[in-house]
Amino acid sequence: MNTQQLECFIQVAENLNFARAAKELHITQPAVSRQINALEAELEAKLFNRTTRTVSLTPIGSRFLADAGDILNKMKYAAARARNDCGESVHTLSIGGYDAVDLTALPIIFRKMGEIVPDIRPSVHIVPHKYILDWLLEGNLDIMLGFEEGMPMCSGISYQELIRLKCCCVVTQDHPFAGKKEIGEKELLGESMVICDSPAIPPAISQVQNRLKPFLSPPSVCYCDQVQAAISLIKSGFGFAVLPELKDNSDTSLVSVSVAGTGLSSYGLLYRLSDKNTVLQRVLGAL
Repeated sequence: MNTQQLECFIQVAENLNFARAAKELHITQPAVSRQINALEAELEAKLFNRTTRTVSLTPIGSRFLADAGDILNKMKYAAARARNDCGESVHTLSIGGYDAVDLTALPIIFRKMGEIVPDIRPSVHIVPHKYILDWLLEGNLDIMLGFEEGMPMCSGISYQELIRLKCCCVVTQDHPFAGKKEIGEKELLGESMVICDSPAIPPAISQVQNRLKPFLSPPSVCYCDQVQAAISLIKSGFGFAVLPELKDNSDTSLVSVSVAGTGLSSYGLLYRLSDKNTVLQRVLGAL
């Protein structure tokens, strides 16, 4: 099993179309088919049901997809770490988050890393919340980004604050709230709201959501468990969401309006105290 086989498998599984998968991977469709055939032969299992018109995952394929992303990330990380250990000029740093909001500070970190180590190659992973400590302790991640209150802690793990973020009402540019500098919770009542129940959401925001919930009912409320899904709903015109402030936001269609009476949430990174990655040590020293 190799990384190209896994990349082809994941793309075909996500697109359920060999031609689209080939386009995403910038290779030919026959090349994708060869990789899938080789993977199925090695696993001695059929991963896809194929007809002339449709492609679908088999039950075995569905179960394998649940693990394939983790396997691919670990293989890439191991290869990058080996190259770095062998003294190549490429410097790596593996960064994780368990939702899009956890990657809020990536522009800040990347700028800082670029100043310290110009030839750095960061890799970014979305990690299920339950695996955060395992990935850190096993060395599959150098840094885990997130809010301090939601970070799992244990011996050998340390937290360093990067920034403090406001609790904000996030809306589109054309929403009536967009022109405000600050908004009170009472003003949010009666508006369509997206409730985001994600581990990436800090307690300060969950508390605001909980205070508003009793006043909400379908169709004026929509629930989701990923910040990126909440943002997509907002952009599609479904009201607002209470989320962490969008720092360095390149999406000019969204506006963050501070919610009055709420505090700041500490956002930063977790790392292993025993991590010997020289890039990590230099980045930590400069933050």
